[in-house]
Amino acid sequence: MLGNLFMSDNVIRTGLLIAAAVALPAGFAATCLWLKRRKAWQFLYFAYFVLFGTLGGNALMFALSPSALAAGSELLMTTVAPLACLISALVITFRKGKAAPEWIALTLSYLYPAGLAVVVIALVAFEKPVAKAEPLTLALPLDNGAYVVSTDISGPDAGPTRRNCVVLHVTEKETGKEMVFQTAASNQMKWALDWSAPQTLVLYSGDVGVGAYDIKDGKIISRTATEAEQAVARKAYERRYGRRPGN
Repeated sequence: MLGNLFMSDNVIRTGLLIAAAVALPAGFAATCLWLKRRKAWQFLYFAYFVLFGTLGGNALMFALSPSALAAGSELLMTTVAPLACLISALVITFRKGKAAPEWIALTLSYLYPAGLAVVVIALVAFEKPVAKAEPLTLALPLDNGAYVVSTDISGPDAGPTRRNCVVLHVTEKETGKEMVFQTAASNQMKWALDWSAPQTLVLYSGDVGVGAYDIKDGKIISRTATEAEQAVARKAYERRYGRRPGN
């Protein structure tokens, strides 16, 4: 298990944002100084700019997913970025008297589009139909009525880090208003859902741990689960699968 839902997700996203905003620009600046000291071919500045920009774009894509900006980054990283890498690689290929800067840029410029092609081929070859989650409906009487909860599984539109994950649908019976929340709990792993309080759901996930979801002001708000809520989630898992988590 990767740990708590909120902790693991936020740490990874923060790390990717730091990489895109700080580490990679600093790395590109250091590379430019290296090229300058070696009096390298001017075209290499462009080639390394493309490489560092591709890394940064991929970092942003995963850090901001799901969002419109992440979708735009994904489009660029799968179209413009590999094309720019190939152009760089072809230009460097025909340069005579290559030194270390040229060979490094050449190798990396071919590596990204080649790796992307392998990933796409593997996804097409081994992709299985997205399994629908077992229908799960819960109702709990509240002072002002009751909520009905159902689940769905996200598709490709959710982004690379949230596709094929559990989606919560909470409907207030009195008003018929539906609230939707996209979780990071993969449907490829075992998971279970239950109420821990009149307006709080807990979701046990085999890959991201336990998350708590409060219903407030017509919205579903995720947060870190308390120890008591984690115990409720483990019991829900045991009821659904007939065994305790980890057994």
